[in-house]
Amino acid sequence: MSSFDRAPIATISLGSAQHGMVGVGGGGETEWETQGAVASALPRSHVPASAKSTFDRSAIATVSLGSAQRHSLERETPGAVASRLPRAHVPAPAESPFDRPAIATVSLGSAQHHSLADKLASAAQHGFKGVELCFDDLTAYAKNHLKDAEKPRSSALSPSTPCQLEATSLSNAASAIKSICQLHKLDIICLQPLRHIEGLDPIDFSSRLKDVNLWIDLAVDLGTDLVLIPSNFLPKTFAENAAPANNDRSVLQLRQIADLGARNTPPIRFVFEALAWGRDISDWEQSWDVVQQVDRPNLGVCIDTFNVLAKVWADPQMRSGIQEEQPESRLDASLRRLKAGVDVSKVFLVQVADAEKLEPPLNKGENELWVDGQPTLMTWSRGCRLFYGETALGAYMPVQRVLTALLDSGYQGWISHEIFNRGINGAQVDAVDENAARAAVAWDNMKADMKKSTMTTLISKQANMQADVEKKGWADDELASSPAHSSTTLATESIGQPQ
Repeated sequence: MSSFDRAPIATISLGSAQHGMVGVGGGGETEWETQGAVASALPRSHVPASAKSTFDRSAIATVSLGSAQRHSLERETPGAVASRLPRAHVPAPAESPFDRPAIATVSLGSAQHHSLADKLASAAQHGFKGVELCFDDLTAYAKNHLKDAEKPRSSALSPSTPCQLEATSLSNAASAIKSICQLHKLDIICLQPLRHIEGLDPIDFSSRLKDVNLWIDLAVDLGTDLVLIPSNFLPKTFAENAAPANNDRSVLQLRQIADLGARNTPPIRFVFEALAWGRDISDWEQSWDVVQQVDRPNLGVCIDTFNVLAKVWADPQMRSGIQEEQPESRLDASLRRLKAGVDVSKVFLVQVADAEKLEPPLNKGENELWVDGQPTLMTWSRGCRLFYGETALGAYMPVQRVLTALLDSGYQGWISHEIFNRGINGAQVDAVDENAARAAVAWDNMKADMKKSTMTTLISKQANMQADVEKKGWADDELASSPAHSSTTLATESIGQPQ
C-alpha cells in the first residue's frame, strides 16, 4: 500500500476536545463528531471538492509543461515534455547514496600507465556502481584503442584544451566507453574536468565555446548528463587584471555555458566546483553564490570534502596540519551556513577525499614535494589525497563532519571518491586493482562511520526534544511530527545498515 493510501491526521485538526468526541463506547461502538460538523470547521481551501483523495486529482501549472510560444496547449504529449526535463529533477531511487559506491577513474590509476578498460573492470569487480570519467582517460582510450581509420588526423580543439584529438575520434571513443560501462553495469556520473572556462577575458572565452559544445556532445555519447567545471586557477592575463575585481564574468560565462547545455534534449547539466587554490573562486560559498546568480536549473555546485577542509580547517604548511586561527569554530560556522543556506537540490555531486598530514610540513626547503610557482594547496591535493579514513597512511581531516552536514540537509545524490596522489600516478602493474580494493574498504568504513554518526546525532536531538516535551508539555504525536524528529529519522534511514 502506498504512503498516500494511508491518510493520517492529528485529531486536534478535526475539532477541539471540548466540542468533538473520538472514542470507543462501552459497547465497542465509536462515537464520532459528524462529518458535516468537522468539515464545516475546516478552511475551505482544505475541503476536498469530492470524496476523492487529493492525490487522485493531479494538477500542474501549464507553464510547467512548456512555453506558450513553442508548445501547443492541446497537443503537447507528456513524453515530449518529460524528455526535456533535466535529470536532476527526476526523483532518485529510494536507496541510500551509500548503496551507490562511486569513484573517479583518475583515482584508480594514471591514464598514462593504466588502461581505462582495466580500471572500469576493477571498479565493477569491487562493487562500484558509478564512475566519474576523467578526460585524460577518454583521450588515452581514443589514442590507444581505436582502429587506425578512427584515429585523429588533425586538431579540432583550441590550444588551451589538453588534448589535440579530432572530435570524431573522441566521439567514437566515448561511445565505446559507454558500451564498456554498460557491460559492467556502471553509470557514468559525469565527464570531468572542463578546466579554465570561466572568469576569462571575453575574447578568450569566445574562443573556448567550441570546446564547451564538444564536451556537450561527448556527454551525450557517454550517456551522461553532467559535466564538471572546476574554478579557474590560471594566472590572470593583462586584460583580466584590468577587469573589475568581482565574479561578474564568471556568472555571465557560466550562464552562457548552461544555456548551451539546455538546448540539448535532455539538457546537459554542469556542476561547478570551487578549488581551494582557485584564482577568483576558492571556497564552496563563493561557488554557491555564483550558481545562485547564474540562476539556471542545469547549473549546480559540487561539494568536495578536501576543498572544503583545505580552505577552512587544514594547513599542510603547519606542523600540526591544522590552521592556527580557530579552525574548529571556522569549520563549524561554514557547515552551519551550508546547512542553512544551500538548496540541496542544487548540489549535483559530492566528492570525498581525505589527505596526508605531511612531516615535514609542505614548505620550500623542508619537503621534497614543494613545487616553485605552484599553489601549495594544489601541490598537496595532487600529491597527497587519500581515501576516506586511511589513517594508517596519514589521513587526518574531519571528512565525516562535512558529510554529516550534507546528509542532515537531505542530500541523496551521488557521492564519489576523488583522490590523486604520487602513489596512484605510478606505473605499477597491479596498482589499479590495489586502488580499487582500497577504495572499496574506505567506502565500507565511511558507510559504517556515517551510520554511527547519524545515530549519535539522532539520540542527541531526541534527548533535546524530550527535554522540550517535559518543559512545554508537548504530546507524543506532536513530538513525532516535529521537523527535527522527521529530519533525523530520514537521515538515519537513508544510510541503511553497514555492509
